[in-house]
Amino acid sequence: MSDFDFDRFSGQVDAEAVYSSMSSFLKCHPCRRLWVFWNGFSAPPEEFVPAKAASAPHAVLA
Repeated sequence: MSDFDFDRFSGQVDAEAVYSSMSSFLKCHPCRRLWVFWNGFSAPPEEFVPAKAASAPHAVLA
């Protein structure tokens, strides 16, 4: 949920209303793919595939 969307809520807030306005995602643990439901579960999700693991750890830039 963006800061803008969060700021629409104030005072006594129904938790269900907050959850409904959030984007949801699911992770497949065996393949590590993510499916993001940007527009609720009634619209198709967008799939994200993890990059292949590098043979050496990533260097940290200072």
